[in-house]
Amino acid sequence: MRKSILILLLLNALCLMAQNSKLQIENNWINLTKQKGKYVLLYPCYSEISQIKINWEQKTITINYGQEDDVFKILNSKKVSDKEQEFNVLYSTFGNPRETVVKVKFTNLEKKIAEWSFTLTDDSGNELKNIYTMIPVQMSRYYQKIKEPCNGGM
Repeated sequence: MRKSILILLLLNALCLMAQNSKLQIENNWINLTKQKGKYVLLYPCYSEISQIKINWEQKTITINYGQEDDVFKILNSKKVSDKEQEFNVLYSTFGNPRETVVKVKFTNLEKKIAEWSFTLTDDSGNELKNIYTMIPVQMSRYYQKIKEPCNGGM
């Protein structure tokens, strides 16, 4: 009887450890910009604010740059540390499939601020590094919203 109870306690502890070790990556993220030492939500004049959306059912990450989107197919993901998750993804450049790694590293777990980074490569081998400071959309109510002024035409 004692052995059974000890085994059940051990299994329960292992299950709790497994649940706690999983990073909670939210579905919808919005870009933060640092101005005068503080993070704000800066809405550009001629586009939308950058956002990232994860669709776990379709296994996709959609990155909205403000005027255009990239859709990445999630091949797999892994927890790197208590503050970092990586996604191996497939994307396409002019119809040519390519793989890259999207890294999500929490710089402030309490405020859920995370740095999202990935590198895209074109057909010529040129690399475009992307780094965004993001928060889950539901946290955006805690940040000042600034609309970039539209001076003149584009």
